Amino acid sequence: MHGDLAEGHEATLEAKRAEAERLAKKLNTPVNIIEDAGTIEHENPVIQARRRASKGWYDTVTGKVNIVLPNNRDVADVAATVFHETVGHKGLRELIGKDNYSEFLREVYEHVKADVRRRIAKIASKYNWDFEKATDEYLSRLAEKGFEDFDRAERSVWQWLKEKVLKAINKFLKSLKLPKWVK
Repeated sequence: MHGDLAEGHEATLEAKRAEAERLAKKLNTPVNIIEDAGTIEHENPVIQARRRASKGWYDTVTGKVNIVLPNNRDVADVAATVFHETVGHKGLRELIGKDNYSEFLREVYEHVKADVRRRIAKIASKYNWDFEKATDEYLSRLAEKGFEDFDRAERSVWQWLKEKVLKAINKFLKSLKLPKWVK
């Protein structure tokens, strides 16, 4: 687990709210905290039911991260959900860019080794075999964990992601025509 997670497993609504607020501030990401799942509304009843049952979600339309406190067991669960939604779903989209995100997910899937592909396929079976969505979910699940808890395959995926991000940043910096001494 992340070193940033609150110690213990306090499960009061107040403690869970405080953890969500603390991490939102630390990650500089506004988080919509929902204390009653019954207040979640959506015109599509299937989406409404899924959101009411979820621990949280990132809304790609509004750009908001939503955390459903009563559906999280304790502060550690809230923290994992905040990382999953903000770092995984929201953060990667913002970093890569929404116009390039589908291509990025396909590239990730094509890059990973067979054991990780099997993990993604297991997730895809729950999403009507949508491998892009499953790859996005897999990467977001990695964001819940601390790097020290990654297995060898997960470390390989994360290292590859790091290299891709650094290449993108370097490409952007070169386009700025900065002096050569700027690294």
